[in-house]
Amino acid sequence: MAKIEKSDSKRNRKRTPETRQYYSLHEVADILGVTYLTVFRLCERGDLISIKLGGRRFIPKYTIDAVPLAPVKRPA
Repeated sequence: MAKIEKSDSKRNRKRTPETRQYYSLHEVADILGVTYLTVFRLCERGDLISIKLGGRRFIPKYTIDAVPLAPVKRPA
């Protein structure tokens, strides 16, 4: 019988952005290039779908995929 290494267990695998189904508000803020407070307000208004679990909010990946990203114009 083969011995299972710790690195092979599901618990020790890092979840990459491609395999994750939910993101924290801070992670979404980084992805969208906005502040945490902006993401929080979007969730409160219902503009971003979020799920609240144990006092924390998570945003499903399909919600982020649906957000149109526009190029940011910065002043010269």
